[in-house]
Amino acid sequence: METIDVFRFVASFLFVIGLIVLCAWMAKRWNLFSQSAFGAPNRRLGLVETLHVDGKRKLVIVKRDDVEHALLLGPTGDLVIERGFAEPQAANNDANHASSSGDQDSSPSFIEDAYSKIARIK
Repeated sequence: METIDVFRFVASFLFVIGLIVLCAWMAKRWNLFSQSAFGAPNRRLGLVETLHVDGKRKLVIVKRDDVEHALLLGPTGDLVIERGFAEPQAANNDANHASSSGDQDSSPSFIEDAYSKIARIK
């Protein structure tokens, strides 16, 4: 076996390994191996929304059985901000109505309420 044949073998082997790694990375990036890709239609748990409060903490809304829960996740521990609220049904209709009529709702929004609870924790 000549040196060029050994070099060609090693180069081909590394190329094939690189293709396998690239395909695995792409499959992970596009969530091809998740349960939903394999037909799990009855998922009970889902992540609705996340909001980075600061560099260390994150506010997440988790949905379980059509009920949403707001959680504050941080390095020192996790805190339940609000539990058991239903997803907003007509949030878009209310926002369009308020912007067209010029009226502002005096009640604090969910985010403002969460920020006030976070400020009390500090």
